[in-house]
Amino acid sequence: MANRKYEHTDAHLRSAQAVNGYSIKASDGITGHVTDFMMDDKSWAIGQLVVKTGHRFTGKEVQLSVSKVGRISYEESTVFVNLTRQDVEQSYPHDLALANKAA
Repeated sequence: MANRKYEHTDAHLRSAQAVNGYSIKASDGITGHVTDFMMDDKSWAIGQLVVKTGHRFTGKEVQLSVSKVGRISYEESTVFVNLTRQDVEQSYPHDLALANKAA
């Protein structure tokens, strides 16, 4: 009976935290995974995904605009982007030290 209040919730609404760790699939294959999010401090809108490319230990982090996201598959735990793997890997580098300095 307690679960009844959730029957009519929108199944398309998910927590950003649920997407953390999802694979990033470019037009030519998997290229990394979501590690964090950058949001506007005034509107609270997510503007960029922070993506770890390459190997989990030796790869680098880049920022991808959410405008490049084609769709998110919760069933496949994958974020599909409208870019090639090379485009993703050459995206703006994510440097937390610089981001904090700018704020």
